[in-house]
Amino acid sequence: MGVAELDSFDRDVDLGSWGLGGIPVAVALPLLTATSWLLSVGATSVLAVYLPSGPAVGLLRLAVPVGALLAAWLVTRMVVRGRHRRFSRELKGSCQAGEARGADGITLT
Repeated sequence: MGVAELDSFDRDVDLGSWGLGGIPVAVALPLLTATSWLLSVGATSVLAVYLPSGPAVGLLRLAVPVGALLAAWLVTRMVVRGRHRRFSRELKGSCQAGEARGADGITLT
């Protein structure tokens, strides 16, 4: 039907300002979401097991998701930067100026 293109989801989103540029949004945001969720659930479980219940622990449990999101953003940013560096190094090493190579390594002219 031509309503939406295959790569239209990544076209208008610039994650570079968040430090997550260089990989598709469809990879960066699920990685951020999964990491944040795992950290939040893990930290809340640790609080439930090791700290007695009370108002201070209740406030701490409210702060856990915010801290987990910040920690997940840092982890995702490190992963994205590492992947971006690796891919850019591979691209520089595989192609010389003015030369293109196919997936099998054969020079295309």
